[in-house]
Amino acid sequence: MFLYDPRTNLSTPTTYKELIGLTGKKLGKVTGYKAGSMPVVMVDSKTLEIIDEFRSAREAGRKCNYSYQAILDRSKNKYPYKNEPYVFMFEKDYIEQYGALEIS
Repeated sequence: MFLYDPRTNLSTPTTYKELIGLTGKKLGKVTGYKAGSMPVVMVDSKTLEIIDEFRSAREAGRKCNYSYQAILDRSKNKYPYKNEPYVFMFEKDYIEQYGALEIS
């Protein structure tokens, strides 16, 4: 969206994309790698074996029918688990606690 200034007869860009002339897709490619996504693992709560790995909490949420915020809260131990068959953890936390990754 551009703002028109009748005094100067000029249009001024109003967003970052318009200032540098990028489309949304190109802007995502330029800045996406800087995003702070962390790998998440789904672990069996009884045997502590990894069931599945995900690139991010958003991907885990999509594939497991949870909201990504619920995955993040569970990974950060903000929300208690109540008799669930599996647990979500950040990959780095799993490695720190249980050693190397082994997918069953």
